Amino acid sequence: MTSPSALTLPDHTQLPDSDGKFVFAKRVGDKNLQEHPQSILITDSIKPIYVAPLIVLEFVSGDGAEERDTTSPSQGNPGKFWVYEQAIRVPYYGIYEVAKAQVEVYHLVDNTYQLMQPNERGHYPISPMGVELGIWQGLYQNAELPWLRWWDAEGNLLLIGEERAEVERQKRERIVEKLRGLSPEQLEALGINPELLE
Repeated sequence: MTSPSALTLPDHTQLPDSDGKFVFAKRVGDKNLQEHPQSILITDSIKPIYVAPLIVLEFVSGDGAEERDTTSPSQGNPGKFWVYEQAIRVPYYGIYEVAKAQVEVYHLVDNTYQLMQPNERGHYPISPMGVELGIWQGLYQNAELPWLRWWDAEGNLLLIGEERAEVERQKRERIVEKLRGLSPEQLEALGINPELLE
């Protein structure tokens, strides 16, 4: 039996002929894999596809210089700001300084980041997502801090799982209280066992 490391499998330059045997494609100049026409299709289809994220959020460690570094590769090691703006071309780039409770959001316009101004609510609209990004002061995981949070386009805070669960719990309590105000006959008419409300 052949060990897994010694096993060689055909790659994209080899395609089976009609008899099932692999034919090795020839490479001549720019004519790549002309032995079989389908070789070209396969070669073209395996090119990597890169999709930049819509937004990148950096949480500042230190003074924020690293997150705002616009150094290009020709000047030395490329800075984060340059990489997101020029190499990856992320449409929105946010820099959050936790210690200062400040966020800066940049929008890529004509291949250049433009510093966005907050709207009347102090949020930054991320239109393609239909949301806004901003700072919320409140208690989360037993820490009262300014937190980076999301709102919908109308300015409603998007709740996290625990918050949604609490809203649903309170809603159920209100319904149960209303039902307790009904007579046993009314509850039975609604198909509710009065004993379940005790």
